[in-house]
Amino acid sequence: MSEMRPNRRRLADERQSITHRFNVGKYKGYLTVGLYEDGTPGEIFILMAKEGTMISGLMDAFATAISMSLQYGVPLSVLVNKFSHMRFEPSGATNNPNIRIASSIVDYVFRWMGMRFLSEDDQSKVGIGSEDDVQYMIDGNSSGSLSDQIASAVKEAIDEDKEAERSAPTSAPVPAPAPTAKNPAPSVASQQKEPTSLSERIARNAGQAPDQQ
Repeated sequence: MSEMRPNRRRLADERQSITHRFNVGKYKGYLTVGLYEDGTPGEIFILMAKEGTMISGLMDAFATAISMSLQYGVPLSVLVNKFSHMRFEPSGATNNPNIRIASSIVDYVFRWMGMRFLSEDDQSKVGIGSEDDVQYMIDGNSSGSLSDQIASAVKEAIDEDKEAERSAPTSAPVPAPAPTAKNPAPSVASQQKEPTSLSERIARNAGQAPDQQ
């Protein structure tokens, strides 16, 4: 009886790749995904901004294990389902409007990969890419992995969205009157831009400065 051996699908010597910059809380990193000819992922590299730290070494070893899994045929949907929503520090608000808050760096990596490479149907099956995904993060905060401050920031941002929808005008807005001596134009300070994106408002509510690029 011949011995059954797993078949490893190696990437070409020259391959396309995607590099994605991310923030999770105060930690910054870069995720690089190597692609097969058909555009599916075959390897990943995770580089943290603080090289030499324990978390940087762990992420490097973890990325190697995931790369081997992909090359030996483990479906990406299985990995996303297994590793998304894992809870451990560091965690917090991100600079990605589609992933408002991450419960860990591993959670962020696999939710991003799921949104980038899985179909909408597969995303729905593994529970990512929707409002339910954010609600899952909030409801699970009882484990203590996410700070109450961050969870509260997300809730406030979502409530702001709902309130804006309820109070949206149904008719065309009335133009503001031209400035006069009695009614001068508002000062520059009063015209400062309010946070508009959900990620900016989460950072504001959590007391964090949004990442500037």
